[in-house]
Formats: sequence, structure tokens, C-alpha cells
Amino acid sequence: MYLAGIEPHQILQRLPISHNQGVESIAWITTLSGMIFSATLGKKASKETKVAGPANTSSLTPFQKALTPIHSLSIWGPPAVYVITTAFNRMEQPDWFADWELPRGDLSVGWHAGLRTLGCLLNVGGYYFLSQCFKHLGSQWHFIGVSVHF
Repeated sequence: MYLAGIEPHQILQRLPISHNQGVESIAWITTLSGMIFSATLGKKASKETKVAGPANTSSLTPFQKALTPIHSLSIWGPPAVYVITTAFNRMEQPDWFADWELPRGDLSVGWHAGLRTLGCLLNVGGYYFLSQCFKHLGSQWHFIGVSVHF
């Protein structure tokens, strides 16, 4: 297939990365951007708290105080491990990490790569949707829910 006198297949064959590394790079960038999005969300929320004032919250029980770091580790741990190990493994998932993925079934390599890329695009769309929701809520949004104004 020629496109404006250029054959895209030949250009793609000359890239210094493999097909798997290319698909993994797309997933890696999406995961890293999601972590950055989540981190900046906390900064935006703290700015909004200054505008609206602190929300009225109940005091935390010892169980809740112990659960908070466990919850944070369970949210930030897997993406951080994925980003670090994939980066150090030349943009390929380590075998021990790939063992945890869902079964592929009868998907070919092309379909699997296409679905992963589509998932990454939908993930970026989800980030945009969330940012618009938080922008719309403004100072009414709080980490624990809607802040109460008296």
C-alpha cells in the first residue's frame, strides 16, 4: 500500500523498536500519564479546599488510619511497579509480570495489540472526562465527597 508515494510498512520496519515494544510503549506512556494525572489532582483539590474551606469530616478510627496507607499502596503500587520494571526491561513486560495478565483466548497478535491501543486511547479519554467533571465541580468537590458549606 502506497500513501502519497510512501510505503508506511517499510518505514515501520526501519524503526529501532519491535512491535511488542511499540505497543508496550503506548501502554507505558498511558499508565505514566494516569499516575501524573492522579498526582496533580491532589494539588488541584488542595487549592479548591483553600477557596471553599475544609470539609466537615469525622475523626478517623485506628482501623481507618491503618487502612489509608494500605489503600494508597494498592492504588499506586501496581502501576508504579509496571512503569519501573517495563522501563528497565527495554519497554517489554517482564515474564513474571506478564503472567498476571488476563488470558488472550483466540486473539491474534494484531487484535491483541489493537485492543491494548484502543484501551489506552479510551483511558486518555477517561482522563479528559474526569478533568472536565472536576473542573465543573470546582470547589464543591472533595476527596471524601461533596464539601459542606454552612
